[in-house]
Amino acid sequence: MNSSPNTQKSRALTVVVLILLVAAVAVVWLYWGREPGGGGVASSTPKSSTTLRVALFKSPAVDAAQKLIPEFEAQTGIRVDLDILPYAELQDVVQTEFLARSPRFDIVMADCIWIPKFADAGYLGEIDRYLRDPALTPKDYNYEDLIPSVADYLGKYPARGKTYGFPFMTNSHVLAYREDLYVKYLQPKGFRRPGTTPETAWTWDEYLRAAEVLTMPNAKLPGGTQWGSSMQAKAGAWLVYEWYSWLYGFGGKDIDYSIMRPMFDSPASVDAIRQYASMVGKVAPRSVLSWGHEEETQALGSGLAAMDATWNVELTGYLLDPSTSPHAKDFKFGLSPVGRSGKPTPDMGGYGILLSKFSTHPQDAYRLMVWLTSPAVHRRIVLDGGTPFRYSEMKDPEILKKYQVYSIYGIALENSVYRARVPQWPEIEDIISKELTPVMEGRSNPKEAGALMTKKIEPLLPKR
Repeated sequence: MNSSPNTQKSRALTVVVLILLVAAVAVVWLYWGREPGGGGVASSTPKSSTTLRVALFKSPAVDAAQKLIPEFEAQTGIRVDLDILPYAELQDVVQTEFLARSPRFDIVMADCIWIPKFADAGYLGEIDRYLRDPALTPKDYNYEDLIPSVADYLGKYPARGKTYGFPFMTNSHVLAYREDLYVKYLQPKGFRRPGTTPETAWTWDEYLRAAEVLTMPNAKLPGGTQWGSSMQAKAGAWLVYEWYSWLYGFGGKDIDYSIMRPMFDSPASVDAIRQYASMVGKVAPRSVLSWGHEEETQALGSGLAAMDATWNVELTGYLLDPSTSPHAKDFKFGLSPVGRSGKPTPDMGGYGILLSKFSTHPQDAYRLMVWLTSPAVHRRIVLDGGTPFRYSEMKDPEILKKYQVYSIYGIALENSVYRARVPQWPEIEDIISKELTPVMEGRSNPKEAGALMTKKIEPLLPKR
């Protein structure tokens, strides 16, 4: 039997209403129906009520990014709250929030050595699906412009594995020296200028001899001495990061990965301990045992120390800023000293900005990550003191004019060595620091320290 016209109209109206309801539900699902740290990839118009929380390390790159954040907020309607913390505090805060599986942070800035443990523990959100989505990753982002080894080290785990974020601040060692002191004291004694290629770079022996010459009385400085070398020998990550350049420079090695055995007790590794510790009290003040990044920089900028063989490129913005470094105009840079291999062995460091698995706004967080590391925005961060990770940035005439150090930075990155990229690294680092510090203080000897490192670290490594 046929329905009446009124019945047909009623049914048609019901169908229209149902279609509208389904469409509305679909839109809501696309925007809100996402799993923490990952989920749907549909593009959405950001709500002005969205607030992203980001944990960052106090550094020139972050200082520069902070100035630009209002532009992102104006473009997207997303509010961004930054927690900018000293290195040690950042590590403690981030780890505490992750252990609690807290959604407090959407994005974390993580030291390279934290990434394996964070990823292995399931604290990071995978972004590979976002990378493949043109609605979230514009074509002009140009992922291929990122230096592959850096993008891998600071954004993936394991090597060439899942992607959790992007590089944000690269770091490797170069040699920083005072040009005025070189001309006045070293050149007359026949020292060649620190080179900018592996063929012309100083050796470690040349550096130590130059540091001895530049250690001299100076009544204008605290303690009455100008020291030849700065250091960051504070127990923990600071000490271990710096010493790794010496470890590989003197022919040592941390782990034989073919059999997963520590190699800190080898003759070359023991020699690296001896040579590094020999600087304390001789060409560097004993106070370096309490120096981290900030103190190392202050010593150079103030004139207390004349050189640094393992200068952290990440802090160059501070060193060349006259407001924070009275000798800013005097600094020049060369490659880190070459070791027994004939090549420099700077330790690769740096920080990635990574998506938290527990973020409640993962797509919006990803948008911020892409924006901060995009060619146009990150170029401005580099010009204001950040460090480059794009090929284009290390060829940019304006960047090179302002920061001469980046003309050799690519070579430094290509020759960098890596600390053990394993989830057990925090425990390994702690053992190295605890055994190396007594040698620095004169309470132990290099051979004993190397043997204890090997003995204590070996049980932590997986067997093959």
